[in-house]
Amino acid sequence: MSTSTIIDFPVPDIPSNPSLIMGEFNATAKDNIQEHFTFRPVAQIDVRAIVALVGKVRDNLSDAQKHFLKDKDAAQLEEHLLNHFPAVAIFKESKLVGFAMVSPQNENTGAANLPAQFNKGHYMSIGTVAVDPDFSGFGLGQKLVELAFKNAVAYAKLYNKKDIKSVIGKVAGGNEDEVKDNGASQAAFKRAGFNPYTGKKGPEIYRDPAGYNCNVWVRPLNIKFNSAESPYNLGPQTISAGVREQRIVEARPLPTRGHH
Repeated sequence: MSTSTIIDFPVPDIPSNPSLIMGEFNATAKDNIQEHFTFRPVAQIDVRAIVALVGKVRDNLSDAQKHFLKDKDAAQLEEHLLNHFPAVAIFKESKLVGFAMVSPQNENTGAANLPAQFNKGHYMSIGTVAVDPDFSGFGLGQKLVELAFKNAVAYAKLYNKKDIKSVIGKVAGGNEDEVKDNGASQAAFKRAGFNPYTGKKGPEIYRDPAGYNCNVWVRPLNIKFNSAESPYNLGPQTISAGVREQRIVEARPLPTRGHH
């Protein structure tokens, strides 16, 4: 027997966020607990929750691992949205449990301290992939990377960015023997279809000025700009910009972990 749940998706105006990629999915953790999640573009109403989420994730990292995820403040996130750059959030009911942002990669936006070849207008960059530690094990990191990639495709199509060829993600690694590599993030990018950036001598590892190693994961966009296909994955429902849509979602009752 199924139960009906009303899920309210706040939909931002298209000019303020080009990534109307939204939907829902079930995910199962290693202990066979299944949870139901929704995802949608980030709106201004989410900024405070994102700042809190990033802070919570960083609090769960050791001091030697803090560079895995840079801190974010409200002003940075608001500027990101005002620049029309995509960002996506995952929710458990009304609780924000995951976040990722996408930016053009250049000297001013995107990942910092990368070699010059990444800053010539040919890449979008996925950054600040953050998952609530209470919901680890559900594959949300991989899901965020996949959704961020779709957002990058939507952005490139909407703004006709024909020079953008690939999407990258900078993954911070270890500080010599002091910190192990960020295996969770590397696995998320690999499972989402990304490969390590490879130079003439093989996969390249870069040394960040802060003193840690990092590598870059890359996935080609492969966009057909002459296609009539919409850049938005809106699903079967009809959405108007600037409105709030309520969908009736048929879902089987799922065991939960008692998160609030």
